[in-house]
Amino acid sequence: MLTELNHNGYKMKPNNPFSAVSIKAIINNPVYIGKIRYNVRENWSEQRRKGINYDPIIVDGEHERIISQDMWETVQSSTLKKSITSPRVFNGTYLLTGMMRCPDCGATLVAHRFHDTLKDGTKVVQRYYICSNFRAKGSYFCTSNSVKADIAEQYVTDRIAAVVRKPNILEEIVARINNNRTVNVVPLQKELASVDKELGTLDAQKKKYFKLYKVDVVDNEFLLQRMNELKQQHEALTRRRQEALRQLE
Repeated sequence: MLTELNHNGYKMKPNNPFSAVSIKAIINNPVYIGKIRYNVRENWSEQRRKGINYDPIIVDGEHERIISQDMWETVQSSTLKKSITSPRVFNGTYLLTGMMRCPDCGATLVAHRFHDTLKDGTKVVQRYYICSNFRAKGSYFCTSNSVKADIAEQYVTDRIAAVVRKPNILEEIVARINNNRTVNVVPLQKELASVDKELGTLDAQKKKYFKLYKVDVVDNEFLLQRMNELKQQHEALTRRRQEALRQLE
């Protein structure tokens, strides 16, 4: 479904391709059955996406549903069954996670594995690094550009061993890294700290308006207006944060 959506030209806001994460968010969003959901995230300034509120405020909206209740419940039931499936056990490691880039789109290469059967019947786990955009958004956005993990990791560890045996090269690398940190990393870290502080302020404002709504100090229309304004500010800050993190990587 992911590849089909992107190949057919469907877009999300703001004009972004679909991803596995975005599809999951759509499937779990009650807005499509005529509801409005508030306070999904808690303690954003501290926990980020881990601060999930499993009991958010869900109220009837003023918009019409576009998905039937039966279809919604069927999808939720199917999603729940998949979420409680026993996970596959894998004890391997990926030494280069987040360190390699896709030669086509520049995204990081992420871990990927599949089970294979050799000619003698032995079952093995094949490890690869593949483009994260390909994995998340499908072939419309990029190709897999897969690299065998064993080969890549052996090459890197061999090069590290060679550098360690030559102190002058190692000293030069350390000096270059320290200089890069002073020139580039420190300002980006200050930018992240500033953005995190602003995100924390937005989170506090959301909680304040929800409390006012609960005690009938503000009405539903006012709450929706303020939530939309805060959402726009939050999205702008999140983009700034993502860009700073990308540059740090």
